[in-house]
Amino acid sequence: MIVYRKQERTINPKQELACMAGMLGGLTAGSSAHHDQAVELLIEYGELESGITDALCPDADFDSHVTRLLRRAGVLSGHIFKTAWEGRTDETGNWTGKMSAAFQELAASDLPGAVCVRVPEGYAHYGLYPETYLEAAMEFLNAEHPEGIACIGARSIGTSLSSVVCAALEASGLTVVSYTVRPRGHPFYRGLVLSTGFEQELCSLKCSHFIVVDEGPGLSGSSICCVAQKLSELGIADSRIVLFPSWNPDGSNFISESARRQWQRHRKYTVSFEKAWLSKGQLKRDLPYGGLLDISAGAWRPLFSGDVSAYPAIHPYHEQRKYLCSEDIPRAVLAIKGGEAIGPAAAAERPAALFVKFAGLGRYGRAKYERALKLAYDGFCPLVSGFAKGFLTTHVVYGRPLTNSGVNAKMLDAFACYLDYVRKTFPVEQEIRFDEIVMMIERNILVGLGGKWPGRLSFLENFRPLVSGSSAVAIDGRMMPHEWLSAGRGYMKMDSVDHHADQFFPGCQDIAWDMAGTIIEFALDREEQAYLLQKYRSFGDRGNMQERLPFYLIAYLAYRMGYATFAANELGTSPDGRKFRALAKRYSTLLCGEVLRFSG
Repeated sequence: MIVYRKQERTINPKQELACMAGMLGGLTAGSSAHHDQAVELLIEYGELESGITDALCPDADFDSHVTRLLRRAGVLSGHIFKTAWEGRTDETGNWTGKMSAAFQELAASDLPGAVCVRVPEGYAHYGLYPETYLEAAMEFLNAEHPEGIACIGARSIGTSLSSVVCAALEASGLTVVSYTVRPRGHPFYRGLVLSTGFEQELCSLKCSHFIVVDEGPGLSGSSICCVAQKLSELGIADSRIVLFPSWNPDGSNFISESARRQWQRHRKYTVSFEKAWLSKGQLKRDLPYGGLLDISAGAWRPLFSGDVSAYPAIHPYHEQRKYLCSEDIPRAVLAIKGGEAIGPAAAAERPAALFVKFAGLGRYGRAKYERALKLAYDGFCPLVSGFAKGFLTTHVVYGRPLTNSGVNAKMLDAFACYLDYVRKTFPVEQEIRFDEIVMMIERNILVGLGGKWPGRLSFLENFRPLVSGSSAVAIDGRMMPHEWLSAGRGYMKMDSVDHHADQFFPGCQDIAWDMAGTIIEFALDREEQAYLLQKYRSFGDRGNMQERLPFYLIAYLAYRMGYATFAANELGTSPDGRKFRALAKRYSTLLCGEVLRFSG
């Protein structure tokens, strides 16, 4: 099934270096935003270094003068980050001066004119904080007392993470040599391709430990483990190879058999977000209230429903960290559960409370914050309290989640108004990729419905001019009933800032995707669909939505069938796994009906 999508962009390296030189100038000692600026520099430079190194080493990794310059600048960004985290901003000038000189030397080097950079998903979507790698490095130092280190980061995100680890080790007085490598091949079966000279260089290093740094392990464990495997193949003892992952599962469920074996052979150092941030009160420093209740991984559902069977299905690994913040958590929980039943007259009895949700580090989180401000200002989403350390803070809205039963004209009016607002407010300069959508439809139908169904899809080509000629929008992407609240006299969308920008299909898309999502998720009948479309058109869209919509109904159903199947397989017999299995059946049944309507 096609569920994920590529997140890449093309940049000019020398232009990016010039922009980052400006970021260095903004790192003023004593600034309240000093840490956030240092984090952004670390992330942005890590993307650039990965992109340039990938371009220089398209087929095999090797060490060169330029890659060494790139790596040294990366480690300097780690030192700037480390001093910011530790509050030693008086040292900033020393490190920024060195990094500025490194930028000048890089700019004078023979760099590619354009490179492709990938979104570091951990920073943008998964709440991966590089501070945890600083803490892990300190635990490693205290436990192992190393003498000389070779630190290897797995590109992409392992580039900046290894810069952090290198900075921590260098600051302790150790000599550290650092490299980055690109795991290649199928996502589940990655491998390394190194030049002969690079392999010989690694074998010749006189160091006590080889450290491998990456975000993983993911489903397969193959990215981080293939680096360790290559080191093992080069004759380096298992006891000298240490892994720095973002978490430490037992590895028994890795898809890659070789990764399962390799994972068990090495020591790992990892520190959780909870230990690095929560136990030390780092997150609370930017919040107005002291109490925090973790409502991540679906733990928010009991706040809005007492019926477990009515909980919407969620995949816990695909949810961002979320917290309820209040001075009086028990009263806040009761107030939210009371919802509309409390009534306006009792509003004064409600304790002050906020929802705190991970939005992304650096510019990834800032873009979502700016979108949230617009939506809140125009009354479509909760009021925004602030954005700091990657977390978006919004006011609690007291209300009840909608369901796909009991739809009325007032609800349809609200949906139409919202879709029109998103279309007008968040246009993007991007082409609609018709072939990419059709590829997803065909693949998911083949896997989900069976071999005879793709042969019925030739009619999709008739939609090419309609779809390709439409405008792209930073859509909502999640028009689910449970993400709407009935609050006061109207309806409010609760989660609308980032699904167009996440790692899943469809990304920025025709607003018809959200129209199709509304129709499917709220189970609108023909009469309700007609009313919704008519109301939407009344706001000024004179395009051919009616003609494009059948294509997007099929596309939406194919994607959601794929996602629900994927989630059901991962979650197994758990309650959410069973819910996703039922959803996959519903989407596949509807999808069959839509395809048969056109193919006969």
